[in-house]
Amino acid sequence: MYLKRRIYKQITSIDFLEPFLKRLKFNKDFCNILQSPQQIFYNFVNIVLLTHGKAFVLHQTAYNIINLYEKFDVANKIHQSRAEFIRDINNIIRMLIKNNVENISRELWRCNPDKHIRGKTYLEITNFLHGYIINKKNLDPKKQCVNECDSFKMTAIQNCDDDIDEPWCFKESPCSRIISCTYIDSSMDVCLANVPRDNRRYHHIELGNGTFFGTNQQCTRPKINLATYSESLIFKCSYCFCLCDEGQGSYSDRYINLRISMSNISDNRVVTGLRFIKHNRIVHLQVQEGKLLEKGNINPTTVQWVPPEDYKITDRDIYKGQDYHTISWEERTIELTKVIAKAGSVVTGVRFKRTFGSLNLQVLTTAFDFNTGKLEKNSDSDWGIFESAPYFNIRHKFRLKVNLNPSDVPVRTNLDFTDFSENMYIEFANTDYRKDAGQTTIPFFDAQAVNSTTPTPLSGIGLFHKGRKGYGGFIAPKIITYDFSRHILNQIDP
Repeated sequence: MYLKRRIYKQITSIDFLEPFLKRLKFNKDFCNILQSPQQIFYNFVNIVLLTHGKAFVLHQTAYNIINLYEKFDVANKIHQSRAEFIRDINNIIRMLIKNNVENISRELWRCNPDKHIRGKTYLEITNFLHGYIINKKNLDPKKQCVNECDSFKMTAIQNCDDDIDEPWCFKESPCSRIISCTYIDSSMDVCLANVPRDNRRYHHIELGNGTFFGTNQQCTRPKINLATYSESLIFKCSYCFCLCDEGQGSYSDRYINLRISMSNISDNRVVTGLRFIKHNRIVHLQVQEGKLLEKGNINPTTVQWVPPEDYKITDRDIYKGQDYHTISWEERTIELTKVIAKAGSVVTGVRFKRTFGSLNLQVLTTAFDFNTGKLEKNSDSDWGIFESAPYFNIRHKFRLKVNLNPSDVPVRTNLDFTDFSENMYIEFANTDYRKDAGQTTIPFFDAQAVNSTTPTPLSGIGLFHKGRKGYGGFIAPKIITYDFSRHILNQIDP
C-alpha cells in the first residue's frame, strides 16, 4: 500500500512533472531519437501506468497471502484496493494527458547528418542557374558596346557563332537565357569547370583587384584571362557577370514529380514515413507505408517504401505541368507549409500541386475506425480527400519569403541549424557570387528518411527550410504523428 501511494504522489507532483514537460516542449534534439515528443510522452505514461500496475498486483498478492495464513477476511480490502487503483489510473491519465498533451509537439524531422553525402543525405536541382561571364558586345543585337552591363535584365546571346573579335563567347557553352547582368571588373582570370561532370561552369574567378569569386583553390587547367577592350574612342567592351538559366538540357535535373505518392489503401495501408528521392532525374516525395491495425497500431512486418512512379520526362504521353513540374526563373517557388488531417483521419498520400506557378503540398487523408483499424471509403470509389495548407494568398501578398542572400553551398558547413522556417515560401536561387561564383542552385533537398522507430499512422505532413545564416540550407520534410489522446480520454471514467 505504501509503495503504490508513494508512486502516485511522486508522478503527480509538480516538481517531478515540470522539468520533464519543459524538456519535451523546448528540446530540438528529438530528431536524433526518431520519435515525436508526444510519442516519447506516451511512452513515459505507459511506463508510469505499468509501474503503478505492478504495485497494484503486489498489493493484491499480499492480501491473498494474508488470507491463506490468517483468519482474516480481506475481500473488502481487495475490493477497496481495486477501486483505488482504477481511480488512481484515471487520475493519472486525466492529469498527465488531458492537461498536457495539447502542448506537446507531434512533429518529427531529421537532424543534420554526421556527414553530407550527395544522393544519400541530400539532393540538388542541378544546372538551373549559374553565374555566367559574357562580353556586352555579345548581348547587343547590333553587336555594339554602347549599353552598360546592368541594362541587360533578360536577354539571350547575340552574334556568337563565329565572332573572331570575341572568341570567349564561342568557347563558352551556350546559355539558354541570360538574366540580371552586372559589371564586376575590367580584368579577370577564369578557372573553367566541366558542366556535365562538375555541375558548374567555373571553379573560381580571380578579379584584377585580387578578389575571388568562389573558393581559392588550385586550377587543374590553364586559366583564361578576360579583359575589357576598346571598340572605339568612346565605347569599351567590358565583360558582364550575369545569371544563366541553362534551360532543360540533358545536364539539368530541375524536375519535380506532380503525381500522387500513396499507400495501398485497398490493403488498409497508411503512410508512416516520408523522404525525398531522385528517380530518372525527377525529385519525388516518396512515402513509407504500413498496414493499419486496431487501436491505431501498425503491423511492423508490413512497413516498406512505396516505389516511385517509374517514368521519364521524355516518355510518350508524359506532360509538363501534369506529370512533372519544371523549375524555371518564373516558376521556382515551393510553399513551406504543413497539412493536418481532420480528426478521425490519417494520411494515405501526398503530392505537389502547381498553384500560380508555385508548388503547394497536398495531402490525401482517409477516415478510419479506430477500434477496428479499417479505412473508410467516402463513396464507392473515393478513398479520401485532398487537404491543402491555407493562406496561400496571404503568404505571397505579404512576401513571407525565406531570405537566402548571401548564401554559400549548404554542405560546406556541418554546424547545427539555427533557421527553421515554415509557413513561408522559398525560391530556388543561385549561391552568392563571392562565396561560390553563383554556381550552385540552392536550397538543396534533405534526402534523409523521416519515420518513427515505432511505426505509427500520421495526422499530417509538412515541409520547412532548415539552415544556417550564410548557407543555402535544405527543404526538409516532417511528419506529424497521430494524436491518440482523444481515444484514451474517452475510455476513462468521467
